[in-house]
Amino acid sequence: MMQSEKENKKHEESKENEILEMQLDSKYSDKKIALPESPGSEKAQKNVDKIKKEIEKIKSFILKKYPFTEAIGILPPNSLKNFIEDEVGENLTKEQIDKLLKKIHLYMIVPEDKFKEIPKIKKEILEQIEKSKQEVWIYIKTPVDIWETCLDSKFELASAIAMSFPVYDKGILGALRVAEIHKSLVLQKFERYVVSYVIGGSLVRGEAVPTSDVDIFIVINDTDVKRMPRLELKERLRGIIYQYVSEAAALAGVKNKLSPQIYLLTDFWESVKDAHPVIFTFIRDGIPIYDRGTFMPWKALLKMGKLKPSPEAIDMFMSMGDKTVSRAKSLLLDIVVHEIYWGVTTPSQALLMLYGLPPPAPKHLVSEMKRVFVDKEKMLEKRYINILEKVVGIYKDFEHEKIKDIKGTEVDELVKDT
Repeated sequence: MMQSEKENKKHEESKENEILEMQLDSKYSDKKIALPESPGSEKAQKNVDKIKKEIEKIKSFILKKYPFTEAIGILPPNSLKNFIEDEVGENLTKEQIDKLLKKIHLYMIVPEDKFKEIPKIKKEILEQIEKSKQEVWIYIKTPVDIWETCLDSKFELASAIAMSFPVYDKGILGALRVAEIHKSLVLQKFERYVVSYVIGGSLVRGEAVPTSDVDIFIVINDTDVKRMPRLELKERLRGIIYQYVSEAAALAGVKNKLSPQIYLLTDFWESVKDAHPVIFTFIRDGIPIYDRGTFMPWKALLKMGKLKPSPEAIDMFMSMGDKTVSRAKSLLLDIVVHEIYWGVTTPSQALLMLYGLPPPAPKHLVSEMKRVFVDKEKMLEKRYINILEKVVGIYKDFEHEKIKDIKGTEVDELVKDT
Protein backbone atom coordinates (compact mmCIF):
# COMPACT_ATOMS: atom_id res chain seq x y z
CA MET A 1 0.00 0.00 0.00
CA MET A 2 2.81 2.40 0.93
CA GLN A 3 4.60 1.57 -2.33
CA SER A 4 1.42 2.28 -4.31
CA GLU A 5 0.99 5.67 -2.66
CA LYS A 6 4.61 6.62 -3.44
CA GLU A 7 4.15 5.59 -7.07
CA ASN A 8 0.93 7.65 -7.33
CA LYS A 9 2.64 10.69 -5.81
CA LYS A 10 5.60 10.32 -8.15
CA HIS A 11 3.22 10.02 -11.11
CA GLU A 12 1.38 13.20 -10.06
CA GLU A 13 4.64 15.14 -9.71
CA SER A 14 5.77 13.94 -13.12
CA LYS A 15 2.45 14.96 -14.64
CA GLU A 16 2.61 18.42 -13.03
CA ASN A 17 6.07 19.04 -14.40
CA GLU A 18 5.01 17.91 -17.87
CA ILE A 19 2.20 20.45 -17.70
CA LEU A 20 4.69 23.16 -16.71
CA GLU A 21 6.93 22.31 -19.64
CA MET A 22 3.96 22.48 -22.01
CA GLN A 23 2.91 25.80 -20.50
CA LEU A 24 6.38 27.17 -21.10
CA ASP A 25 6.10 26.19 -24.76
CA SER A 26 4.89 29.31 -26.56
CA LYS A 27 2.64 27.16 -28.76
CA TYR A 28 0.69 25.73 -25.83
CA SER A 29 -1.46 27.00 -23.00
CA ASP A 30 -3.69 24.69 -20.98
CA LYS A 31 -5.88 27.42 -19.55
CA LYS A 32 -7.44 30.44 -21.19
CA ILE A 33 -7.97 33.55 -19.10
CA ALA A 34 -9.82 36.46 -20.66
CA LEU A 35 -7.53 39.44 -21.08
CA PRO A 36 -8.79 42.85 -19.98
CA GLU A 37 -10.33 44.71 -22.87
CA SER A 38 -7.90 47.32 -24.16
CA PRO A 39 -9.24 50.88 -24.51
CA GLY A 40 -8.19 50.68 -28.15
CA SER A 41 -10.29 47.58 -28.96
CA GLU A 42 -13.20 47.85 -31.39
CA LYS A 43 -15.91 47.12 -28.83
CA ALA A 44 -14.54 49.61 -26.31
CA GLN A 45 -14.11 52.27 -28.99
CA LYS A 46 -17.77 52.07 -30.06
CA ASN A 47 -18.93 52.54 -26.46
CA VAL A 48 -16.53 55.42 -25.93
CA ASP A 49 -17.65 57.24 -29.09
CA LYS A 50 -21.23 57.32 -27.80
CA ILE A 51 -20.36 58.96 -24.52
CA LYS A 52 -17.39 61.07 -25.58
CA LYS A 53 -19.44 64.21 -26.21
CA GLU A 54 -21.18 63.91 -22.85
CA ILE A 55 -17.90 63.56 -21.00
CA GLU A 56 -16.00 66.31 -22.83
CA LYS A 57 -17.91 69.14 -21.09
CA ILE A 58 -17.41 67.58 -17.66
CA LYS A 59 -13.72 67.08 -18.40
CA SER A 60 -13.31 70.75 -19.46
CA PHE A 61 -15.06 71.91 -16.28
CA ILE A 62 -12.89 69.69 -14.06
CA LEU A 63 -9.56 70.64 -15.63
CA LYS A 64 -10.37 74.33 -15.63
CA LYS A 65 -11.45 74.38 -11.98
CA TYR A 66 -9.07 71.68 -10.68
CA PRO A 67 -5.89 71.88 -12.80
CA PHE A 68 -4.05 69.61 -10.34
CA THR A 69 -6.12 66.64 -11.56
CA GLU A 70 -3.87 63.68 -12.34
CA ALA A 71 -6.29 61.52 -14.32
CA ILE A 72 -9.92 60.97 -15.34
CA GLY A 73 -11.04 57.56 -16.57
CA ILE A 74 -14.34 55.94 -17.58
CA LEU A 75 -14.76 52.76 -15.55
CA PRO A 76 -15.67 49.54 -17.43
CA PRO A 77 -19.44 48.84 -17.19
CA ASN A 78 -18.94 45.30 -15.88
CA SER A 79 -17.08 46.64 -12.83
CA LEU A 80 -19.58 49.28 -11.68
CA LYS A 81 -21.45 47.13 -9.18
CA ASN A 82 -18.22 46.37 -7.34
CA PHE A 83 -17.39 50.08 -7.05
CA ILE A 84 -20.88 51.01 -5.89
CA GLU A 85 -20.88 48.27 -3.24
CA ASP A 86 -17.34 49.18 -2.14
CA GLU A 87 -18.08 52.88 -1.68
CA VAL A 88 -21.78 53.53 -1.05
CA GLY A 89 -23.57 50.18 -1.44
CA GLU A 90 -24.55 49.77 2.21
CA ASN A 91 -26.28 53.15 2.29
CA LEU A 92 -28.34 52.65 -0.89
CA THR A 93 -31.47 50.69 -1.72
CA LYS A 94 -31.55 48.20 -4.58
CA GLU A 95 -33.49 50.70 -6.70
CA GLN A 96 -30.85 53.38 -6.10
CA ILE A 97 -28.08 50.96 -6.99
CA ASP A 98 -29.89 49.95 -10.20
CA LYS A 99 -30.26 53.61 -11.11
CA LEU A 100 -26.55 54.24 -10.50
CA LEU A 101 -25.65 51.27 -12.68
CA LYS A 102 -27.23 53.01 -15.67
CA LYS A 103 -24.94 56.01 -15.32
CA ILE A 104 -21.48 56.58 -16.76
CA HIS A 105 -18.96 56.25 -13.93
CA LEU A 106 -15.90 58.50 -13.93
CA TYR A 107 -12.83 57.79 -11.82
CA MET A 108 -10.93 60.98 -11.00
CA ILE A 109 -7.47 60.91 -9.42
CA VAL A 110 -6.14 63.92 -7.49
CA PRO A 111 -2.85 64.41 -5.59
CA GLU A 112 -2.64 63.14 -2.02
CA ASP A 113 -2.30 66.69 -0.65
CA LYS A 114 -5.83 67.41 -1.94
CA PHE A 115 -7.33 64.56 0.07
CA LYS A 116 -9.20 66.81 2.52
CA GLU A 117 -10.76 68.75 -0.35
CA ILE A 118 -12.32 65.70 -2.01
CA PRO A 119 -15.84 66.04 -0.44
CA LYS A 120 -16.04 69.67 -1.59
CA ILE A 121 -14.68 68.87 -5.08
CA LYS A 122 -17.12 65.98 -5.51
CA LYS A 123 -20.08 68.14 -4.42
CA GLU A 124 -19.18 70.85 -6.94
CA ILE A 125 -18.70 68.39 -9.81
CA LEU A 126 -21.99 66.59 -9.08
CA GLU A 127 -23.78 69.95 -9.04
CA GLN A 128 -22.31 70.70 -12.47
CA ILE A 129 -23.41 67.26 -13.71
CA GLU A 130 -26.96 67.84 -12.45
CA LYS A 131 -27.11 71.22 -14.21
CA SER A 132 -26.13 69.60 -17.50
CA LYS A 133 -28.62 66.75 -16.87
CA GLN A 134 -26.05 64.10 -17.71
CA GLU A 135 -26.22 60.53 -16.48
CA VAL A 136 -22.80 60.54 -14.84
CA TRP A 137 -21.44 59.49 -11.45
CA ILE A 138 -17.95 60.27 -10.19
CA TYR A 139 -15.44 58.78 -7.75
CA ILE A 140 -12.59 61.01 -6.59
CA LYS A 141 -9.55 59.26 -5.18
CA THR A 142 -5.84 59.77 -4.60
CA PRO A 143 -3.08 57.37 -5.73
CA VAL A 144 -2.77 56.24 -2.11
CA ASP A 145 -6.43 55.15 -2.24
CA ILE A 146 -5.61 52.98 -5.25
CA TRP A 147 -2.64 51.41 -3.45
CA GLU A 148 -4.82 50.77 -0.40
CA THR A 149 -7.28 48.96 -2.67
CA CYS A 150 -4.45 46.68 -3.79
CA LEU A 151 -3.16 46.19 -0.25
CA ASP A 152 -6.68 45.13 0.75
CA SER A 153 -6.47 42.48 -1.99
CA LYS A 154 -9.33 44.07 -3.94
CA PHE A 155 -7.55 43.29 -7.17
CA GLU A 156 -10.73 43.31 -9.26
CA LEU A 157 -11.21 47.02 -8.40
CA ALA A 158 -7.57 47.83 -9.13
CA SER A 159 -7.87 46.01 -12.46
CA ALA A 160 -10.96 48.04 -13.41
CA ILE A 161 -9.19 51.31 -12.56
CA ALA A 162 -6.23 50.27 -14.68
CA MET A 163 -8.49 49.35 -17.61
CA SER A 164 -10.68 52.48 -17.40
CA PHE A 165 -10.77 54.50 -20.60
CA PRO A 166 -8.46 57.51 -20.11
CA VAL A 167 -10.32 60.76 -20.71
CA TYR A 168 -7.35 62.63 -19.25
CA ASP A 169 -4.11 61.21 -17.93
CA LYS A 170 -0.79 62.63 -16.73
CA GLY A 171 0.68 59.15 -16.66
CA ILE A 172 -0.75 57.05 -13.83
CA LEU A 173 -3.58 55.37 -15.77
CA GLY A 174 -1.33 54.46 -18.70
CA ALA A 175 1.30 52.98 -16.40
CA LEU A 176 -1.32 50.98 -14.52
CA ARG A 177 -2.90 49.78 -17.76
CA VAL A 178 0.30 48.40 -19.29
CA ALA A 179 1.13 46.60 -16.02
CA GLU A 180 -2.39 45.15 -15.80
CA ILE A 181 -2.32 43.84 -19.38
CA HIS A 182 1.15 42.36 -18.90
CA LYS A 183 0.02 40.72 -15.68
CA SER A 184 -2.96 39.16 -17.49
CA LEU A 185 -0.74 37.84 -20.28
CA VAL A 186 1.64 36.30 -17.73
CA LEU A 187 -1.20 34.73 -15.74
CA GLN A 188 -2.78 33.40 -18.90
CA LYS A 189 0.44 31.53 -19.64
CA PHE A 190 1.31 30.09 -16.23
CA GLU A 191 -1.05 31.33 -13.52
CA ARG A 192 -0.37 28.55 -11.03
CA TYR A 193 3.34 29.40 -10.83
CA VAL A 194 2.97 33.15 -10.24
CA VAL A 195 3.03 33.89 -6.52
CA SER A 196 3.01 37.70 -6.65
CA TYR A 197 2.95 40.42 -9.30
CA VAL A 198 4.04 43.70 -7.73
CA ILE A 199 4.51 47.25 -9.04
CA GLY A 200 6.99 49.77 -7.66
CA GLY A 201 9.23 52.69 -8.61
CA SER A 202 8.01 56.05 -9.89
CA LEU A 203 4.43 54.82 -10.34
CA VAL A 204 4.01 54.08 -6.63
CA ARG A 205 5.96 57.20 -5.62
CA GLY A 206 3.46 59.34 -7.58
CA GLU A 207 6.01 60.49 -10.15
CA ALA A 208 4.71 58.61 -13.20
CA VAL A 209 4.53 60.44 -16.55
CA PRO A 210 3.46 59.07 -19.97
CA THR A 211 7.05 57.99 -20.70
CA SER A 212 8.01 56.62 -17.26
CA ASP A 213 9.41 53.11 -16.93
CA VAL A 214 7.10 50.89 -14.89
CA ASP A 215 9.03 48.73 -12.41
CA ILE A 216 7.40 45.35 -11.84
CA PHE A 217 8.50 42.41 -9.71
CA ILE A 218 7.27 38.88 -10.34
CA VAL A 219 7.81 36.09 -7.83
CA ILE A 220 7.60 32.56 -9.27
CA ASN A 221 6.93 29.47 -7.16
CA ASP A 222 9.66 26.93 -7.85
CA THR A 223 9.02 24.71 -4.83
CA ASP A 224 6.84 22.13 -6.61
CA VAL A 225 8.93 21.80 -9.76
CA LYS A 226 10.85 18.54 -9.60
CA ARG A 227 12.11 17.68 -13.08
CA MET A 228 13.25 21.05 -14.40
CA PRO A 229 16.40 22.63 -12.87
CA ARG A 230 15.59 25.84 -11.03
CA LEU A 231 17.90 28.03 -13.10
CA GLU A 232 16.45 26.65 -16.31
CA LEU A 233 12.95 27.33 -14.98
CA LYS A 234 13.86 30.92 -14.17
CA GLU A 235 15.43 31.57 -17.57
CA ARG A 236 12.54 30.05 -19.50
CA LEU A 237 9.98 32.01 -17.51
CA ARG A 238 12.08 35.17 -17.85
CA GLY A 239 12.11 34.74 -21.63
CA ILE A 240 8.33 34.49 -21.82
CA ILE A 241 7.75 37.35 -19.38
CA TYR A 242 10.06 39.66 -21.31
CA GLN A 243 8.44 38.57 -24.58
CA TYR A 244 5.12 39.95 -23.31
CA VAL A 245 6.56 43.40 -22.48
CA SER A 246 6.28 44.87 -25.97
CA GLU A 247 2.98 43.09 -26.56
CA ALA A 248 1.48 44.65 -23.43
CA ALA A 249 2.70 48.13 -24.42
CA ALA A 250 1.14 47.73 -27.87
CA LEU A 251 -2.19 46.54 -26.43
CA ALA A 252 -2.21 49.33 -23.84
CA GLY A 253 -1.39 51.99 -26.43
CA VAL A 254 1.13 53.73 -24.17
CA LYS A 255 4.79 54.73 -24.28
CA ASN A 256 5.51 53.45 -20.79
CA LYS A 257 8.14 50.71 -20.80
CA LEU A 258 7.87 47.82 -18.38
CA SER A 259 11.01 46.88 -16.45
CA PRO A 260 10.39 43.39 -15.04
CA GLN A 261 12.48 41.68 -12.39
CA ILE A 262 11.86 37.98 -11.87
CA TYR A 263 12.58 36.12 -8.62
CA LEU A 264 12.22 32.46 -7.76
CA LEU A 265 10.33 32.04 -4.50
CA THR A 266 13.17 30.14 -2.81
CA ASP A 267 15.75 32.78 -3.78
CA PHE A 268 13.41 35.55 -2.72
CA TRP A 269 12.83 34.03 0.70
CA GLU A 270 16.59 33.56 1.12
CA SER A 271 17.05 37.29 0.45
CA VAL A 272 14.30 38.13 2.94
CA LYS A 273 15.93 35.91 5.57
CA ASP A 274 19.27 37.63 4.98
CA ALA A 275 17.60 41.05 5.06
CA HIS A 276 18.94 42.09 1.68
CA PRO A 277 18.44 45.90 1.44
CA VAL A 278 17.13 45.75 -2.15
CA ILE A 279 14.50 43.17 -1.24
CA PHE A 280 13.52 45.11 1.88
CA THR A 281 12.96 48.22 -0.24
CA PHE A 282 10.88 46.20 -2.68
CA ILE A 283 8.71 44.76 0.10
CA ARG A 284 8.34 48.11 1.86
CA ASP A 285 7.43 50.17 -1.22
CA GLY A 286 5.91 47.56 -3.56
CA ILE A 287 2.17 47.35 -4.27
CA PRO A 288 0.73 43.97 -5.33
CA ILE A 289 -1.79 43.87 -8.17
CA TYR A 290 -1.86 40.08 -7.85
CA ASP A 291 -0.89 38.04 -4.81
CA ARG A 292 -1.59 34.53 -3.60
CA GLY A 293 -1.13 35.32 0.08
CA THR A 294 2.65 35.59 0.01
CA PHE A 295 3.71 39.19 -0.53
CA MET A 296 1.26 40.78 1.92
CA PRO A 297 2.44 38.71 4.93
CA TRP A 298 6.03 39.78 4.15
CA LYS A 299 4.91 43.38 3.98
CA ALA A 300 3.01 43.10 7.26
CA LEU A 301 5.96 41.42 9.02
CA LEU A 302 8.34 44.14 7.81
CA LYS A 303 5.96 46.87 9.01
CA MET A 304 5.79 45.20 12.44
CA GLY A 305 9.58 44.97 12.60
CA LYS A 306 9.51 41.18 12.54
CA LEU A 307 11.81 40.78 9.53
CA LYS A 308 15.18 41.19 11.17
CA PRO A 309 18.58 40.47 9.66
CA SER A 310 20.73 37.74 11.11
CA PRO A 311 24.16 38.64 12.61
CA GLU A 312 25.74 36.88 9.62
CA ALA A 313 23.79 39.07 7.18
CA ILE A 314 24.81 42.23 9.04
CA ASP A 315 28.47 41.22 8.93
CA MET A 316 28.18 40.44 5.23
CA PHE A 317 26.68 43.82 4.34
CA MET A 318 29.10 45.68 6.62
CA SER A 319 32.03 44.08 4.81
CA MET A 320 30.70 45.03 1.38
CA GLY A 321 32.20 48.53 1.60
CA ASP A 322 35.73 47.24 2.14
CA LYS A 323 35.25 44.61 -0.55
CA THR A 324 34.09 47.25 -3.01
CA VAL A 325 37.15 49.41 -2.38
CA SER A 326 39.44 46.40 -2.73
CA ARG A 327 37.71 45.37 -5.94
CA ALA A 328 37.98 48.90 -7.37
CA LYS A 329 41.74 48.97 -6.69
CA SER A 330 42.12 45.54 -8.24
CA LEU A 331 40.24 46.67 -11.36
CA LEU A 332 42.53 49.68 -11.76
CA LEU A 333 45.59 47.45 -11.63
CA ASP A 334 43.89 45.01 -13.98
CA ILE A 335 43.52 47.81 -16.55
CA VAL A 336 47.26 48.39 -16.48
CA VAL A 337 48.52 44.80 -16.50
CA HIS A 338 46.05 43.44 -19.03
CA GLU A 339 44.81 46.30 -21.20
CA ILE A 340 47.57 48.92 -21.26
CA TYR A 341 50.44 46.39 -21.21
CA TRP A 342 49.18 44.50 -24.24
CA GLY A 343 48.10 47.79 -25.80
CA VAL A 344 51.72 48.94 -26.07
CA THR A 345 53.70 45.68 -26.33
CA THR A 346 51.72 44.02 -29.12
CA PRO A 347 51.94 46.98 -31.56
CA SER A 348 55.65 47.32 -30.69
CA GLN A 349 56.23 43.68 -31.65
CA ALA A 350 54.27 44.27 -34.84
CA LEU A 351 56.51 47.24 -35.67
CA LEU A 352 59.64 45.11 -35.28
CA MET A 353 58.07 42.43 -37.54
CA LEU A 354 57.38 45.12 -40.11
CA TYR A 355 61.06 46.02 -39.90
CA GLY A 356 61.88 42.40 -40.76
CA LEU A 357 62.72 41.01 -37.32
CA PRO A 358 61.03 38.16 -35.46
CA PRO A 359 58.89 39.38 -32.53
CA PRO A 360 61.10 39.42 -29.42
CA ALA A 361 60.14 38.06 -26.03
CA PRO A 362 58.61 40.76 -23.80
CA LYS A 363 61.76 40.98 -21.66
CA HIS A 364 63.81 41.97 -24.75
CA LEU A 365 61.17 44.23 -26.29
CA VAL A 366 62.30 47.53 -24.78
CA SER A 367 66.00 47.04 -25.68
CA GLU A 368 65.15 45.97 -29.25
CA MET A 369 62.80 48.92 -29.81
CA LYS A 370 65.52 51.29 -28.54
CA ARG A 371 68.28 49.65 -30.61
CA VAL A 372 66.36 49.67 -33.89
CA PHE A 373 64.12 52.72 -33.85
CA VAL A 374 66.00 55.14 -31.57
CA ASP A 375 69.72 54.38 -31.91
CA LYS A 376 69.87 52.98 -35.46
CA GLU A 377 67.01 54.43 -37.52
CA LYS A 378 66.35 57.47 -35.33
CA MET A 379 62.61 57.16 -36.10
CA LEU A 380 61.37 57.38 -32.50
CA GLU A 381 62.09 59.81 -29.72
CA LYS A 382 63.54 58.39 -26.51
CA ARG A 383 60.42 59.38 -24.54
CA TYR A 384 58.35 56.74 -26.32
CA ILE A 385 60.75 54.04 -25.23
CA ASN A 386 60.52 55.42 -21.69
CA ILE A 387 56.73 54.95 -21.80
CA LEU A 388 57.13 51.37 -23.05
CA GLU A 389 59.74 50.68 -20.38
CA LYS A 390 57.49 52.07 -17.64
CA VAL A 391 54.50 49.91 -18.66
CA VAL A 392 56.63 46.77 -18.96
CA GLY A 393 58.21 47.57 -15.58
CA ILE A 394 54.82 47.81 -13.87
CA TYR A 395 53.81 44.49 -15.40
CA LYS A 396 57.01 42.81 -14.12
CA ASP A 397 56.49 44.26 -10.63
CA PHE A 398 52.93 42.88 -10.69
CA GLU A 399 54.20 39.43 -11.69
CA HIS A 400 56.72 39.45 -8.83
CA GLU A 401 54.06 40.77 -6.41
CA LYS A 402 56.04 43.95 -5.78
CA ILE A 403 53.00 46.07 -6.64
CA LYS A 404 49.55 45.53 -5.09
CA ASP A 405 47.61 48.55 -6.32
CA ILE A 406 47.90 51.66 -8.42
CA LYS A 407 46.40 55.14 -8.18
CA GLY A 408 43.73 56.32 -10.58
CA THR A 409 45.83 59.34 -11.56
CA GLU A 410 48.65 57.00 -12.62
CA VAL A 411 46.23 54.98 -14.73
CA ASP A 412 44.96 58.16 -16.41
CA GLU A 413 48.53 59.18 -17.21
CA LEU A 414 49.39 55.73 -18.57
CA VAL A 415 46.28 55.73 -20.77
CA LYS A 416 47.25 59.15 -22.10
CA ASP A 417 50.84 57.97 -22.77
CA THR A 418 49.61 54.77 -24.41
